[in-house]
Amino acid sequence: MNTTQIKCFISLGKTNNFSQTAKELFLTQPSVSKNIHNLEKELGVKLVTNKSRKVFLTAAGRYFYEKICNIDQQVDQIIKNTKNYQTYGERTVIIGYSGIPFEQKFLPIFIKIINKKGNWHIKLNRISLAKNNVNTDLENRKIDFMLYQSDFFNDSLYEFVPFFKAGFSVITSKEDQLSKNKRITIPELKNRNIYLWNGKTPLQSVIDLKNFLIEKLKISDNKIHIINQASLAKIIVSSKTGTAIVPSFVYDYNNEDVNYQLLDYDQVITYGVGYLAKTKNQSYFSEIISALSLASAEIINKWK
Repeated sequence: MNTTQIKCFISLGKTNNFSQTAKELFLTQPSVSKNIHNLEKELGVKLVTNKSRKVFLTAAGRYFYEKICNIDQQVDQIIKNTKNYQTYGERTVIIGYSGIPFEQKFLPIFIKIINKKGNWHIKLNRISLAKNNVNTDLENRKIDFMLYQSDFFNDSLYEFVPFFKAGFSVITSKEDQLSKNKRITIPELKNRNIYLWNGKTPLQSVIDLKNFLIEKLKISDNKIHIINQASLAKIIVSSKTGTAIVPSFVYDYNNEDVNYQLLDYDQVITYGVGYLAKTKNQSYFSEIISALSLASAEIINKWK
């Protein structure tokens, strides 16, 4: 018994026609007939019968057809998984993330999507943006991709795929007089202790915002405090130490202790995935990017 015999029989069970099966499998009709005959001879039972120039499965043929179709599908999947293992399984693909609430929602969806595509070896590596190591982790291949905002990847070494655009949000306490405002203007931040989130590797978008605040509020540089952890921003606000400003995609729906309100500021931040430019030559690249994009798109509308 060989695969050609099995394919001929399965096709014949669907078409009930030797000519159509021959056409479907790119074989001659005599070749199909010979394969079916040899299969019957090996099994020792009659699988098909001819009546009025039509082909029908016998009772034994129907039983064999039902069972062999299931096995054939399993074999095809095993072959596909084996090919994927050859392509991807020899190396783990590592994705860096910072742990913001948005990532906590969309990364599990990404894992489900990518696992449906084959036998993948994916590792999620949480990276602290308070440490100056994201660049070296990418360059030393400790991570293959990094989920972050676009202005981190301005160097020609990197490329970036955007997922969505956002602005900045102001974090206020529940008791703050500004907490009822849907949007907060720059002048409303006058005379406040402002804590501005920025990664350890300074982001141009945050530097531009800081300079804009200094200019509009007519304050000195040391009146705006830079913090490197988004979680610290919520602690500062909850303790009524000051008012914090973070990228809007850091918004935490589950935190009931503080409010997130949009800052009335025109600059747009783009969130997505960055990588070394040479990474896109890797065999796994397009599948990973596709799955990440699909996962982020699935919850973006809920997140806005």
